[in-house]
Amino acid sequence: MIWAILAVVGFASKGLLWLAIIGIILFVATLVIGIIRRAARTKQPFSNCPAHKPTPAWARTVAILREKVTMTAGEGIKKGAEGTKKVTDRVVDSVEKKINDVTDTVSHAMGSATDGIHHAASQDRTPKK
Repeated sequence: MIWAILAVVGFASKGLLWLAIIGIILFVATLVIGIIRRAARTKQPFSNCPAHKPTPAWARTVAILREKVTMTAGEGIKKGAEGTKKVTDRVVDSVEKKINDVTDTVSHAMGSATDGIHHAASQDRTPKK
């Protein structure tokens, strides 16, 4: 409110025009400080303006950033370990599946070879006349 008094006194007396200029500068500074405080308080400046409405992607980004900020170092390590465990489990499952496939193929081939050997051994080898 002091800016208003300075501006009125400055404009009223012609010799104190610099007082009016100081009053206007204080008025603009008050507006800027108010806007900055509002932005800091709401964390979404100008949220009523359609051009500045946050998109869903921006909202997700902000949520992720807030989650990262609130996460302690221990929680971060724990979350990373859980992710590593999931990847390790997937790799182990994949390797087990491949091993089972190879084992089935080898056992099938061994069974076929054994059948062939038994068939060859059971044939009559007497010379024909």
